[in-house]
Amino acid sequence: MQPLLSALSPAHFRFGGTASDCLVFRENLTSPAYGNSLCGPEPHSFNFTGDRLDTLYAFVKDAGLNFIFNVNLFIRNDSNSSFDPSNAKQLLDYASARHYSMDFELGNEPDGNYKRGFHVNGTQIGQDYGTFRNLLNSYPIYKNSKLVGIDLAWTANNFSLDMFTDFLKAGGGQQINAMTFHQYYMDCSTSRLEQFLDPRQMDNMERFIKVEQQFNLTLWLGETASCWADTNNSLSLSFASGFLWLDELGLGAKTGLDVVIRQELRSAVDGLLDFSTYQPKPDYWISFLHKKLVGQKVLNVTITPNNNTFLRMYAAPHTNGNDLVVYGQLSSSEFSIVDFPAVSRQITAYILTPGEPRNLASETVNIFKALRPHCQFKSLHIAYSSLC
Repeated sequence: MQPLLSALSPAHFRFGGTASDCLVFRENLTSPAYGNSLCGPEPHSFNFTGDRLDTLYAFVKDAGLNFIFNVNLFIRNDSNSSFDPSNAKQLLDYASARHYSMDFELGNEPDGNYKRGFHVNGTQIGQDYGTFRNLLNSYPIYKNSKLVGIDLAWTANNFSLDMFTDFLKAGGGQQINAMTFHQYYMDCSTSRLEQFLDPRQMDNMERFIKVEQQFNLTLWLGETASCWADTNNSLSLSFASGFLWLDELGLGAKTGLDVVIRQELRSAVDGLLDFSTYQPKPDYWISFLHKKLVGQKVLNVTITPNNNTFLRMYAAPHTNGNDLVVYGQLSSSEFSIVDFPAVSRQITAYILTPGEPRNLASETVNIFKALRPHCQFKSLHIAYSSLC
């Protein structure tokens, strides 16, 4: 698995999610664990030991990735329900003694935790981030570490936006290097194939980003995939999922996101790799091509005529610094030829099609590389084109 992860470097590796607010660090199973998580005793809360951190850290760093650790926000003081940093200090003592370079989050989707039976308001979370930032500053190795948050789950929900506003009023914005939010397009358990191809679903992403941009902070998409929920519906692992994933990468860059973090590396629901075999899913290969070809500067794309909402295109300098990359998709069964009238150079096209012909639910993908005078979309294609 590590070579597959290394191929996506440079990147962030986020160790976090729902379970992070139930994680209790212990150097080993015989050492005491300080702090009590609101998750309650095991199996709800669980121990994460030093040897597991050692293994995980070595895996991430050997792959050339930056490590982001999601600290448990729901270890609270009984007296006033403020964040109890004692367990976080155990983690930092252990990690700093081994010179582990890490960035951090504190908590995961606090605006959704009322559904789990407990809730911390935005004002308190702002104060908690101040407490954790002060703790990080007490370690020379972590004084300049990034702290990002607060991982809002419901980006267009007034409750969530009010929570973040209260977080800012309590000084939380001065503690974070970036605001993080989470974005999924639909519930996997009720998703239908046509939803993965619908431009209206893709446009929702831009609407969510604009909502978050009102706070004028550096913005990270801290967790995302095509759909959420544990389910046997495997469309989130299929070729069809790639239409949403590629558009999210392009639209995220166009609208000014600094970072997009994919949920998750290995999963039976929305993983880039198969949970059992570690074989790459179609979204992995989109990620791979994106890393190898697409540079960080965003270029404007004008489509003429612009009456086909299913044709979506983005552009950037090539990672080699010399060429231009245009990437995009046609998420309908139409036939289309895309010409670049201002470009006289050869086009290297990488065309992605379902591994099983005409089956968008296929969990494999074919990638064809061809030299062409133009980029030809037959139907339901995804493509990266390098103009060199």
